[in-house]
Amino acid sequence: MSGVSYSSLPLESRRSTVGASDIPCILGLSKWATVEDIWNDKLGNVRERQGWAEKYAEWGKRMEPVIIQKYREEHSGLEGFNAITVVANNKSFLYPGHPFSCTPDALCYDVPSGIEFGLEVKNRGLTAKKEWEKGVEITVAAQCQWSMGVMNYEGWDVAVLFGGNTYWEYSLASNHEALALMRLAGEEFMDDVAANSVPDQEFYSDMGRKVANLLRGT
Repeated sequence: MSGVSYSSLPLESRRSTVGASDIPCILGLSKWATVEDIWNDKLGNVRERQGWAEKYAEWGKRMEPVIIQKYREEHSGLEGFNAITVVANNKSFLYPGHPFSCTPDALCYDVPSGIEFGLEVKNRGLTAKKEWEKGVEITVAAQCQWSMGVMNYEGWDVAVLFGGNTYWEYSLASNHEALALMRLAGEEFMDDVAANSVPDQEFYSDMGRKVANLLRGT
């Protein structure tokens, strides 16, 4: 992909950075983990995943290539319009000069416009559809904003499959105000890790509420 010139990170090296899947947890926006859980992970005190979380992670990973292929087909440009090159990705990228990283599910290139952007794919149960009717789930919206910041992209698409048979897409634009708050929280969090200091959950939750207010309905 042209224009992607950021340092590639081995997956095991992400412990020393704040990744896109970390930031919603740090900000108190995720049901999967808390800021203290992520802090413990970074220090090597790896928590044991609950069985239900393990199953969600497994099937999300299994369905990822299927959803990417559906997105690719939806934007194949067979008639010469909106042709998008979609490349599945398993590398992590580092934001220069900062302990911030992301691992996009896919990297995309819009052929007619020359614009590069990322793709996040999600596999959700059918009951989750109601929440997504209002826009991208806040956890995912924060994750995508973080990835845009790392990659210096202005856009990020989301492809989500509900219940194995309902497919939706979203396009997100970079929210620079929200990203500034997230970066501030990310820097503070890595300072906590370096100092072996337990994170102030109220501080990060307050930052999370501000970010959520900026991202709601995106």
